[in-house]
Amino acid sequence: MTKVRLMMVFVAVGVCVAVQCMALDKVQGADKIPAVQGMNENYTIQLQGNYLDCAPLALILTGSGPEFSISLPEPRVTFSATLKSSAGSVEISYRLSFDVLATNGVMRVGLAGPHQQEQEVASVEFRRSEVKGSALVEDGKPVAIVTMNQRKLELTVAKSKAPSSEKK
Repeated sequence: MTKVRLMMVFVAVGVCVAVQCMALDKVQGADKIPAVQGMNENYTIQLQGNYLDCAPLALILTGSGPEFSISLPEPRVTFSATLKSSAGSVEISYRLSFDVLATNGVMRVGLAGPHQQEQEVASVEFRRSEVKGSALVEDGKPVAIVTMNQRKLELTVAKSKAPSSEKK
């Protein structure tokens, strides 16, 4: 082997060893990642109301945070949230998106047949609507994250009550 090829082999082996050592350090250090303070309890996130001309939204998620998410095919809704404890309250970062049926106007459609009449038909399509932001919320108190034309979309975060273990 020439000196250049031999040197390239040593460099390649050195890079592989370095990458493997870094990956091993990450795996071994995974148990050292600190837990999120105050998020070791169950929380319920409730999202309800509407702000557009569509069906009202009533969504409830419960779990032991900090990450919550849901994606539904019908209705086409995606919601994600991250909770963080903050001096007696909870800070929530959220993102809600859903598809809304929107009218684009009217199309003229010609019908085939002996009468060949033209007809006006509404042109519609789904359009994506999205709300994202963050809020500092008190336990169990709703916060209006969107208010539009007398319509509200409210978000509530509450600590879930632990199930009773008492037998009667």
